[in-house]
Amino acid sequence: MKKLVLLVMSMVLLFPISAFAASRDLLNYVAVYVEREDLYVGETVEMAVDPKGSETYDSIPAIVVKSSDESVLKVSGDLTSLEVTGVSEGVADVIVSSTSDYDELRFTFYVTEDTQLPQQLLDLQQYFDDLTYAAELEEKATVEYNKHNIVDSSNRKQAYISFNTIIVPSYTKFRIELKKVTPANPELVKIHKLSLEGTRLQLEGFTMMQKVLYNPNVKFGMFSAANKKIAAGEKYLDAFTKSLDQYQDKYSNY
Repeated sequence: MKKLVLLVMSMVLLFPISAFAASRDLLNYVAVYVEREDLYVGETVEMAVDPKGSETYDSIPAIVVKSSDESVLKVSGDLTSLEVTGVSEGVADVIVSSTSDYDELRFTFYVTEDTQLPQQLLDLQQYFDDLTYAAELEEKATVEYNKHNIVDSSNRKQAYISFNTIIVPSYTKFRIELKKVTPANPELVKIHKLSLEGTRLQLEGFTMMQKVLYNPNVKFGMFSAANKKIAAGEKYLDAFTKSLDQYQDKYSNY
């Protein structure tokens, strides 16, 4: 069973970012969605390759999606609606490549016979399913936040608008959805509480930043307290992710 983890927001405002040379990584141009990478013989899961940002299929050299071993795994359909089917037990890659010199992408699939998973892992899978919408809201806040790694007088107003209309509202909705989730067993309940505490602290930090940016005469020293809140939240979220990994490893070896 693959490791699934909730997206964790780990961000610190006002630190400079480095410039890197353009990459030939296909992920700069397309987004690849994989339903999951573990499946049973005879089972089919969904996959899609979509243009990213302003890209279109016409602006990217022809993309090919294929299986590294069709005796284990078969791929069918078009880029926007691919189907990956387990043929026999084994491990194989779905390869996404281009006719140009982009680096190919590989997604490793594990195909097994249909056997009943321990209830603890079924509970975990349900937990991740329940977090799907919350994770989308968190990603929306994260993407917008990362547009403002550096804030000064020239972009203070735009940063405030982002915090006021997207970052804080999206993260607030994310926490609301997170609090609606009810894990199926006491172990997961305990782990879930780590995420609630971590996101509470981070939301407090983002709200503090929002208030500071409202004033044209920004007191940048006040960001220090906000960053401390975010860092404290990050520690809880790191513990949350680690605990999920340990939980999954514990019952995967059941």
